[in-house]
Amino acid sequence: MGIIAATTIVNFMAVGVQAEETPSAAAALGIDYANAVDPKGADIVNGTFSQTPEQAAALATQLIGSKGQFEGLNIGFSQHRIAGSEWYEQLVSFAEAEAEYLGVELTVYDANDDMNQQIADVETLINLGVDSIIVNPYNSTNVGLDSVIAADIPLTVVNQAVEFNGKYTFVSADVENSGYKTGFELARYYDEKMVGRMK
Repeated sequence: MGIIAATTIVNFMAVGVQAEETPSAAAALGIDYANAVDPKGADIVNGTFSQTPEQAAALATQLIGSKGQFEGLNIGFSQHRIAGSEWYEQLVSFAEAEAEYLGVELTVYDANDDMNQQIADVETLINLGVDSIIVNPYNSTNVGLDSVIAADIPLTVVNQAVEFNGKYTFVSADVENSGYKTGFELARYYDEKMVGRMK
């Protein structure tokens, strides 16, 4: 999920700024959704949800768009926390890899789970004059998002829905599908381990 989310976020932010986000924008990027996630669950490495550093590094193989496609674009990314979360670490790492590939200058701030710090980080990104801002908020509280809209900067919020009435793009995992796949794989694993043991 990390590479898909990161590349989607960076690409749609870039497309939204460059092309006013038309319905055909994703097609113009050349995104191969059929190969991004395996519907049969083969994206689960060796039957487990944990991975080695080598496997994590191997995930960032499908960069999308064209090399240097958004050269000169500046995107700010306010992350509420990075350290201690493999998912957040991957999200930021993959976003940085995709940004580098596309020629995007990506500025990342880590609020270390401090809401006031995240509000300050968002204000800093506004003051830097970035072209667009991505926010993975501390919680559903509005973490300075009104200021982003007031500055007329395109905004993308990821993972956490926020109490906010301004215009923004929201990117998150499909929790229903993720829950289904997790439950299915756990049930399959249990069935394989318990065959012949039950009386």
